[in-house]
Amino acid sequence: MSLDVHYTIETRQLRERDTIFVFFLEKMRCSPSSWQLIPAFRRSLHTSQGNVDLPLSLPTTAPTYWLSEDELKRYIPPLMRVGWCLRWSTKLKSCELSSEFPIAGYNTAMRFMNDISTIANEENHHPERVGFASKRLSISVQTHSALSPPISLPEGAAREPVPYKYPGITLRDVRFAMLVQRQYVEKYQPKPRKPRDAPEVPEVLTDGSIAKGILERAGITYVTD
Repeated sequence: MSLDVHYTIETRQLRERDTIFVFFLEKMRCSPSSWQLIPAFRRSLHTSQGNVDLPLSLPTTAPTYWLSEDELKRYIPPLMRVGWCLRWSTKLKSCELSSEFPIAGYNTAMRFMNDISTIANEENHHPERVGFASKRLSISVQTHSALSPPISLPEGAAREPVPYKYPGITLRDVRFAMLVQRQYVEKYQPKPRKPRDAPEVPEVLTDGSIAKGILERAGITYVTD
């Protein structure tokens, strides 16, 4: 499945602010009709992220732009291959970068959350939310003070296209997601269970001797196919 999730929308019915949502959805290929997790990208967490360099640390004092088309193509597919996805937040009316991690138990989840907190403090960038339930830790991240690409106002407006400060996914979020993913794989990913060596099944079980004997002694009739 590609990132091209097609949709149609009547732009004339949108308010000026809504043009920001549509532009971002088009760049991220989110579907505004569902606002749900983009399917088919839940790959094995054992999969490598590939040869994608971690984005460099960014200045913390200046607003960060939404991901460009080139950045989307470079950074989002590798994250999707290891279980991350784009999720539309109905509360924030913008996209988030989200994932879920299988966790061995509560204590392990608390240690992982502490490590996520450390990453957040070091990056000066905090996740939108982190939760733990049913042995799965979920996390979502976006940049609240992000800058959109220049937006063309509705036809007839006098102003030139301008960027808006509006929540979105930036290189900060990509870098944060990769650091969290790396921490998970190195410290918290559950080890595969070794298969147990099962003893060879005795012939008295496979030929039905024991089962048939029990039924016959109990006076229970049976049919054979």
